[in-house]
Amino acid sequence: LAETLDTAKKDLEAKDTVIRELQLAGTRAGAQLVDLMEKQRQSEILLRRVPELEAENHALRQELNGKVAELSALKETLLQTEEKLRLREAAPELTAAELLASEAERLEEELAF
Repeated sequence: LAETLDTAKKDLEAKDTVIRELQLAGTRAGAQLVDLMEKQRQSEILLRRVPELEAENHALRQELNGKVAELSALKETLLQTEEKLRLREAAPELTAAELLASEAERLEEELAF
């Protein structure tokens, strides 16, 4: 009888250990589920923002293109100014009429393109 009682106690302890291990595994699984649900919630928030972010990206690209065009125009103006300065420094004897003629020629070439 004592042996049966001892065996029953060992079985009870073993089953109690299994129950605690299962409870611990369940707690871990629950924590993982909570983490996954939070990640899913954050992903859904980001997905809802995609159209807004795409629109913002498009607007920024348009603004950038405008700034690039402005910069190109400024570079062209700078090149023209440098050319005028170079012409004046290279040939100070040119008359105003000659300067105007060279400018008109340059404009004609520019319009030809």
